[in-house]
Amino acid sequence: DLRQHDYAQFTAHFVQGSPEPLEGNGDWRVLRRGSCDGILIGGYTQNFAWLPGGDYFRYDAQQKYLLFLEDHERFRAPVAVSAYLSHIEQSPFINRVSGLIFGHYAQDVPDDLLHRLERFGAKHGVPVVYCDDFGHGNRHAILPIGVHAALDTDTQRLRFHA
Repeated sequence: DLRQHDYAQFTAHFVQGSPEPLEGNGDWRVLRRGSCDGILIGGYTQNFAWLPGGDYFRYDAQQKYLLFLEDHERFRAPVAVSAYLSHIEQSPFINRVSGLIFGHYAQDVPDDLLHRLERFGAKHGVPVVYCDDFGHGNRHAILPIGVHAALDTDTQRLRFHA
């Protein structure tokens, strides 16, 4: 079932080649305010957590990275998501993370997951947002890995830069 949002995302990224900023659909939860920019990197929480320290994960230690992660309650409990976040935090890569965007997890997001994401932001001094714009929900935004982007929690907007 192709939704208008999904169609607009697809055409902006793959047909027009100039994606519009990703704007919050009203469900963004700002867990730590701020603005940041960096190269988009991320994916499914468990898979991404296994990358740092491995032979196939390369990053530029001079660059900043805007991390996006997603998971779903049917696959992982909040305690497991927390463990994967901790694994990421133990990597030197964490020092290059400028912000975190966490995608759809559940219709009723557990408070313990939101608190864990808040603690992540406070510990690392980075803005953190939970949103339903990507992940296992009904909206399927495209977050282009490797593209420079800027996040502003006040405007609930993620802008892509060429």
